[in-house]
Amino acid sequence: MANDLEIQIQTLITAFVSYLINVIQISIPFITQFSNAHPTLFLGIISVIIMYVAIRIILSIWSILKRLFYVSLFIFAFLIYLRGIDQFFNNDVPFLYNLVLQDKDLETIIIQSCAYLSSTSVTSSTLLYKFLKSKVVEYISQL
Repeated sequence: MANDLEIQIQTLITAFVSYLINVIQISIPFITQFSNAHPTLFLGIISVIIMYVAIRIILSIWSILKRLFYVSLFIFAFLIYLRGIDQFFNNDVPFLYNLVLQDKDLETIIIQSCAYLSSTSVTSSTLLYKFLKSKVVEYISQL
C-alpha cells in the first residue's frame, strides 16, 4: 500500500518536472527574442525581479533573526527564573563565557554547562541535566 503511494508520488513528481522543463525550453527563445527587441525594457523588468527577490531574501533572514532572538530571550528568562538573578549573572554567565572562549565543540560545551548547572543548582537539578544531556546525545546521533 505504501509502496503504491510512493510510486504514484514519484510519477506525479516526474510529470511535473518534465512539464516544467518543457515550459522553460519553450520560454527561453521568447525571452531572448524579447531581450534583443527591447533591451532597455528587458533590463528594467529583470532589475525589478532581482530587487524583489533580494528584498524577499533579506526579509526572510530578518524574520529568522527575530525568531532566534525571541527564542534566546525566552531561554535567557527561563534560566534566570531557574537559577536566580544573582546566581545567573555572578556565576553562570562568566562560566559560560569562559567555556565558549575555550574553543571546544558544541557537544562538549553543552555537556559541561549541564554538568555545571547540575552541580551548582540549589535543588541540584539532575532532572534538567539528564533531559538536556539526552537531547544533546539525540541531536548528535542525528547528525
